[in-house]
Amino acid sequence: MKKVIIPVAVLSTMAALLLVAIGCNVSTASLSNVRVCEQIDGEQCPSDMSTIGKESPSFYVSADIDSAPTGTKIKIDWRYLSGEIGNEPQDIDSVSLTTEEGSNNLQSSLQRSAEIWPRGEYEVVLKIETDNAEPVHKPFSVK
Repeated sequence: MKKVIIPVAVLSTMAALLLVAIGCNVSTASLSNVRVCEQIDGEQCPSDMSTIGKESPSFYVSADIDSAPTGTKIKIDWRYLSGEIGNEPQDIDSVSLTTEEGSNNLQSSLQRSAEIWPRGEYEVVLKIETDNAEPVHKPFSVK
């Protein structure tokens, strides 16, 4: 019987790759049909609005969640990008949602805290909290 000698460097590399693979959080979940609106209809935005009025009491985002196991976490970040209060992007609010059994959509809202929304460019960013998910950036304007 022939002995096989594996160099220590190869064993160390294999062990490191195994640890990385175990520590990765990957998922088949994805987001589709992402819409922004100023009023929700049921559990979804009825249409996607690229412009929302400055007097709107709330912004909403809705999306379909595809192939997401129960317990999948989705982070939603609302951001002001530029406009009448400056051109420096600002984080407005952030929320994390967790999918429940049988759920296949999500919605989140941002309530107005002042008399009107500042005019300008905004975005909502949705990210499934896994290592293999790319964030979905959904821009919109307030006029």
